[in-house]
Amino acid sequence: TFRTQLGIGEATFESWVDNNKAWASRFDDFVFSPRRALPTKFYPEDTFGHLKTLIKKHGRMNWENPEWCQRLQQEIKLFHQNGTVDLLPYFFLLEEVVGRYIQHGELTGPGRGSAAGCLIPYLLDITQVDPIKNNLSLDRFLTLDRIASGKLPDIDTDFSSWKLLIDPD
Repeated sequence: TFRTQLGIGEATFESWVDNNKAWASRFDDFVFSPRRALPTKFYPEDTFGHLKTLIKKHGRMNWENPEWCQRLQQEIKLFHQNGTVDLLPYFFLLEEVVGRYIQHGELTGPGRGSAAGCLIPYLLDITQVDPIKNNLSLDRFLTLDRIASGKLPDIDTDFSSWKLLIDPD
């Protein structure tokens, strides 16, 4: 049947199997250690400074409101100064993608799920829901315990089309 189905002899097929076994045996001691990586190489090394620049660019921050300032400080501690991983580049990527859609006159979703409880995405125009005004919980989005466990957040964002994500201008 090897000759009729594959056009080879049984010995050739057995050599293929032996070759695959030998190749696979090189991975006997392999341990997969997943490491989450954020797109840090695309953004300035000073992620806090870049965040300040983006907040100023979008002009949504109410610096006169102590509640807003306190919440922003809380989020900076959580996302940037948590001692585990700097999550600010995650927001930079989304700010860039959403900005691309806005620049092309395309609609994006207003923000849904737990991300709507976070001020930084609102300040960067990623979401359109003011979490302070709507009394939304940041803890539903992320906590220090979740960061320590490796369970990082996600932001559900709706786009009218995927084409702007892959097509150059």
